Amino acid sequence: MKLVNFTAPDRFDIRINGTCLEAATRTERAVFIMSNDTWIEYPIAPDVLAQGLNRLEIQVHSLNPQMADPPVLQTVELVVRYR
Repeated sequence: MKLVNFTAPDRFDIRINGTCLEAATRTERAVFIMSNDTWIEYPIAPDVLAQGLNRLEIQVHSLNPQMADPPVLQTVELVVRYR
């Protein structure tokens, strides 16, 4: 997923279909060329996803008080690699 204005002090949880994705397993890749975007990626176990509609929930716990603009979710992508 791509967030705009995300900073390291921002704390949130991501759930897919009720399953919390562990923050310790995510990777973050900041892109500062002409923007303030950060791509955040999580590994997702196959049994978490359902065929058809899936529910994504974001629970924000705290935000960086030094930022004038809050983070904004800009894009969500799901990449499925078949084995």
